[in-house]
Amino acid sequence: MVCGLVVAPGLRAQPAVDVLPSAPAELSAYLLANGKPGDRLAAAADRLLASADQRPGREAIVGVLTDPRTESAGRASLVSRIAEAAEAPAWLGSPLISLAARVPPEQVASVVMALSSVRTRGSARAILGYARPELAPDLRRAAFAALARLSGRDDLGDSLTAWQTWLDGCESMTDGQWRSMLVTALARRADETESRRRAALDQLLDALRRLHLATPADGRAALLASFLRSPQGEVRALGSELVLRELANGTRLNGPTLEACFDLLASPDVAIRRQAASLLARLAPPESNDRIIAILRTEGDPGVAASLLDAAARTPQRGLIGPVIRWLSSATPTARAAAEAAWSLQRAGLLPPGPDLDRVLHEARRLAGMQPSPGVSFLLAAAGDDDDLVTIAGLLGSSDPAIRLAAAEALAPSEHLLDRVVAAARSDPNLLETASRGIALRGATSADFLAMATFDSPSPDVRRRALARLARSMQATEVMHAVERLDDPTLRELLLSSLPHEGRVLSEQGDQAQRRALAAGLVDLARLRLERAQHAEALSAINALPGIEGDADAAEVRRIRFASLVALNRLDLAQDQGAPPDAWLDALEEFLALPHAAAIVNRIERVFDGRLTEQQAERLKSLGARIGRRGAGVPGDDPP
Repeated sequence: MVCGLVVAPGLRAQPAVDVLPSAPAELSAYLLANGKPGDRLAAAADRLLASADQRPGREAIVGVLTDPRTESAGRASLVSRIAEAAEAPAWLGSPLISLAARVPPEQVASVVMALSSVRTRGSARAILGYARPELAPDLRRAAFAALARLSGRDDLGDSLTAWQTWLDGCESMTDGQWRSMLVTALARRADETESRRRAALDQLLDALRRLHLATPADGRAALLASFLRSPQGEVRALGSELVLRELANGTRLNGPTLEACFDLLASPDVAIRRQAASLLARLAPPESNDRIIAILRTEGDPGVAASLLDAAARTPQRGLIGPVIRWLSSATPTARAAAEAAWSLQRAGLLPPGPDLDRVLHEARRLAGMQPSPGVSFLLAAAGDDDDLVTIAGLLGSSDPAIRLAAAEALAPSEHLLDRVVAAARSDPNLLETASRGIALRGATSADFLAMATFDSPSPDVRRRALARLARSMQATEVMHAVERLDDPTLRELLLSSLPHEGRVLSEQGDQAQRRALAAGLVDLARLRLERAQHAEALSAINALPGIEGDADAAEVRRIRFASLVALNRLDLAQDQGAPPDAWLDALEEFLALPHAAAIVNRIERVFDGRLTEQQAERLKSLGARIGRRGAGVPGDDPP
C-alpha cells in the first residue's frame, strides 16, 4: 500500500503501484496522480465509490470531482463508473454539475451521462441546458440520451420543447411523487428493453438453428464449438441442446466440440463449467479420461465433479481412485456419483483388496446409512461382507424406488437373503423381474411360481417375462405340479411352453419322473394349442417328444399329430399316419371352416374308396354338402 500521498494542485504523476490503496484519501490521491486510463484506475474508482456511504468516502469522491485540473485519467474513470451506476446519490449532483461547466468540451458528454445516474430534478435541469440548439450536435445527442436514461422516457426523442414541457410539469411534484413517477417510467422502460432484447435473441437463436441445419455434417462440430464458446448464455445453451441432438442421432462430435467443452471447464463461472461437464459426460471418448481425471483432481464444485465422475467411470482407470475417494468422503450429493464410479472401478478389477478398497468400503458403508445409492449397494454386495449384505437388505424398504431396485439387484444372487427380495417384490411391482431372476438362479419350484403369479406387476409384459423365466428354471415335475393347481389357461400355457426345449429334454430324459412329466406336459401343451387352432405350434410340441415318446399317451400323440397335419393341409403326411376313416371324418368336421376343407373330402374319398361303411359314407356326404364341392383343393384332389 502506498501511504502519505497528498492531494495538491500541480502534483506530478506517480508511478503505478502493485497494490491499490484502501483508505478513501489515498484512493483519491491515487486517482488524481495517475494520468493513463486502465483497469487499475477503474478498480480504484470502484473501491472509492464503495466507500460512499461513509463521510470520508464522500469527501474523497467530491475532492476528485472538484479538483481544479482539467486533465485527469483517474477522474475520468470515476466519472465513467458513476455513469454506469444504476443510481447515484443526490449529493453527487452539485459536484458533477460544476465539473461539467469547467472540463474541456470533449469531456462534457461523459459528465452529462454521469449526471443521468443522479435521478433528481436538479440533474435533469442541468442536463437540459446542454440540449440547447446552439451547442454541438454530439453534445445535444448526449444530453437527450442522458435525459431518457434519467427519466425512463424514450418517447420524447430529441425535442427540447417536449423535454422542457415534461420537466416544467414535474416542478409541482413532491419528492415522493417524483420518485414514484421515475420508478414507474424506469420499470416500463426496463420491461420494453427486455422485451426487445428477448425478441432480438429469439431471432438470433432461430438464425443459428437454421445455420446449423444448413451446415454440412462434417462442418457441424466446429460450428457447435463456436456456439459453446459464445459469451451469450442462451447461445451456449443452444449449443448444448444441438450437441445432445447430434449425439442422439448417432453423430460423432469429437474434435472441435470436445475441445470447446474442455476449454469451458477452465471458466471461473461455475454454471459454464457445469454445462461443459454435463456435455463431456455424454461426449468424451475413452482417450479423454486422462484429461478428465486431471481436472477432477482440482475441481471443487460438486456439480461439475459429478458429471466428470460419470464421464470417467465409463472407461475406468486407476487414476480415478483418488478423486473417487475424495468425493466419496465429501458431504455432498456428488458422493453418489463417486460411489457409481467406485463400482465401475471394482467391476473392472481396479480395486483389488488393499488400502484403497478398504477406504472405499469404509466410505460406502457410511453412505449406506446417510446417502444410499445404487452404486453403494452394488459395491458393498460385490466387495463387502455378510454384514454389508444385511445393510443392503435394509435398503429394500427405502422410499427411493431406484435404491430399492438396486438393493434387490445386489441381493438377488444371495441365496440366504433372496427371501427378503421376494418379500419386497410382493409390495413393490418394480422388483418382480429382479426377484424372478434370483429365484431362477437357484431353480424355481411350483410353490415359487404359484406365489409370484399373485404378485402385482408394472405391466403384463413384465409379468409374463418374469413368470416365463421361472418356468424355464423349473424341473418338469414342478411345472406339472403347478399346471395341475392352475385354472388360468394363459398361465397353464406359459408353464407348458417352457417344456419343448432341446436342452431340457436332454437334461431331464435320464430321470424317469422328469421324463414322464415332460412327456405328459408336451402332450398337454399340444392339446391346448390344437384347441386354440394353433396347429403349427401343436405339431411343434408333439415333435419335441422323440426320445421320450414312449412315456406319453401314444393314442393321444397320434390323434394330435394327425389332426395338426390335416389342419395344416399336409394331407400326404396325414395319410402316412394310417388313421382310420372315423379319424378323418372327425378332422373334417372340426376343420370345415378351413379353406382346404374340400380337399380333405377329396382325400377321404380317394383313400377309402369302397371301404367306408354306409354310416361313414352318409356322414361324409352330409359334411361335404355343408361345405359344397367348390373349394379349391390341392392338386390331385379334384374329383374325377
